[in-house]
Amino acid sequence: MPHRISGFILRHSRLFRQGRLEEMLDNCVFPLALHQPGGLRVVRSRDDYRAQLHDWSQQLRRLGLTPAPERVEAIELPRHDRCRVWVDQPLLDAAQQAHLSISLVFYCRIGPQSLQIEMIELRDHIDRNSPQIDAAPPH
Repeated sequence: MPHRISGFILRHSRLFRQGRLEEMLDNCVFPLALHQPGGLRVVRSRDDYRAQLHDWSQQLRRLGLTPAPERVEAIELPRHDRCRVWVDQPLLDAAQQAHLSISLVFYCRIGPQSLQIEMIELRDHIDRNSPQIDAAPPH
């Protein structure tokens, strides 16, 4: 089961990197909850989420950032056909250096034939060029 779940999430993220938004939409349940530090946003339809994904893609392009292959950090043991998946999503700059890392949690429903995403939580992001991260701790 863990391989099925991680494979599903990795494929979902790969679809975003490839610009295959329609296939990404097939992986989601609507309304889809997007929990961000600024609060909860409910995406009511495929059209709304398609527009959101397109906007995110354009924002990344304007910033000169490219999503790198993500890492599945942990998979919760499924209960009642649901589980959470913790993912680290690095974003690379033009020099292919990790510039930013986004921590996400996907809330998934496990069906007999497929998995579906019911909610996505943006936990935090780390700017890898931030002085407070690069500075060595005092001795």
